[in-house]
Amino acid sequence: MVELLIVIVIIAILAVISIVTYNGIMNRAYRSRAYTELTSISKATVAYYEFNFRYPTDVDRNLPAELTPYINGSNDNWPQAP
Repeated sequence: MVELLIVIVIIAILAVISIVTYNGIMNRAYRSRAYTELTSISKATVAYYEFNFRYPTDVDRNLPAELTPYINGSNDNWPQAP
């Protein structure tokens, strides 16, 4: 009976460690993707400015539609917040 209790405790400890590790990995992945997207937007803004000699207008803090041609890929698959 004691052996079974020890096994259950060990499995519970391993499960907690796994969950904490998984959450940390997911948070790092989210931050990395967000950084990549912001870098892409920054480069697109610079490219837009160099071509049009002005910055795009702000559209309620959403990505201005004017930047879409300057971004590699599309903006319809933004990362979801954790």
